[in-house]
Amino acid sequence: MLLKYEQYQMLLGDRNSFSKTDPDETFMRMKEDHMRNGQLKPGYNVQIGTENQFILAYSLHPRPTDTRCLQPHLEKARQNFRGR
Repeated sequence: MLLKYEQYQMLLGDRNSFSKTDPDETFMRMKEDHMRNGQLKPGYNVQIGTENQFILAYSLHPRPTDTRCLQPHLEKARQNFRGR
């Protein structure tokens, strides 16, 4: 039992939650909630960088807030453009 919780702790990392069916997902409050009861649902935070309506870079994050995704997103975009 202790080993199971140690594995969960490793999966969590700096997050507060994860989905048991997809450990990369984090539970987040979704904007579209037709029941209006504020349930948490597993998901990803998608960041997209564009210019003149062309997608230049995208990234998926297991963090619920955009503020913690900006720097990793910009680093990934920079890596994509260095190879070209």
